[in-house]
Amino acid sequence: MRGVAILAAGVAVLTGPGAAACLTAANLDRGVVVTRQATGPTTVTRTGQGTRYQFTRRFDPDTTDGFAVDRYTDILRDGPFPIRESGSTTAVAITGQAPLDFNTTWSSDWRMSGARPRLDPLTRATRTVTEVSSSSNGLDDQRGRTRWQVTYTFLEEKSARVSGCDYRVMGITAEHRDGPTAFLDRFVYFIDLDMAVQTQWTELASGVQRTYGITGVRAR
Repeated sequence: MRGVAILAAGVAVLTGPGAAACLTAANLDRGVVVTRQATGPTTVTRTGQGTRYQFTRRFDPDTTDGFAVDRYTDILRDGPFPIRESGSTTAVAITGQAPLDFNTTWSSDWRMSGARPRLDPLTRATRTVTEVSSSSNGLDDQRGRTRWQVTYTFLEEKSARVSGCDYRVMGITAEHRDGPTAFLDRFVYFIDLDMAVQTQWTELASGVQRTYGITGVRAR
C-alpha cells in the first residue's frame, strides 16, 4: 500500500511498494524512470543541452467513438524551465475506426528574456517567455507565437521519501499568462538530481486540472 511521503507544490509525492537503490545525479546519464499517476512511465536523461523527459499518456476523447489516443511527449528542460517540446498523437482503434485527423505532430521552442531565475527556496521571479509553436495533422499546418508572462514561485526545501530513499526536493509553480489565457504548472524539483517532474497542470479560467502525482523513481 502506498503512503503519502510529502506535499510539494500542493501535490502528493507517494512512496512506491518496496525500496530501490537511491539515485544520484550520475544516474541521469544512463536514465531514470519516474512513475506518475494518470500517465505512462517518464524516462529522464541528462543531455548536453539540458534534461530530457519522455512519456506517453493514453486518453479517450469520447468513449462512444471506439478509439483512444496515445499522446507522446518529449520535453527538454533547463532545471524546471522549458527549452523545447515536441510530440505526436496517434489514434488507436478499440472497437471502432480510428480517425486520421487525430494523428498529429507538434513542437514548441521556448525562449526566456533575461537571466534564468535562481532556484532559491521561498523566492519568486517573473520573466517573459516566448513560445514559437507548430503542428500538423497531415491535412493542414498551424504555426503560432505567444509571449507568456511567467511567474515562478519556489517553495520551501523539504525532504521526501520516495521508493525507499530520502531526497531533497522543492515545490515549484509556474503561472503562465497571455491576455485571458492562463495556466499553472506545478513541479517537484529533485535538488541533487537537477530533475523537475511536473505533477499538475491547471487551466486557471475554468479550473480544469490534471494531476500526475509521483509514485516512484528508479534507475533505468
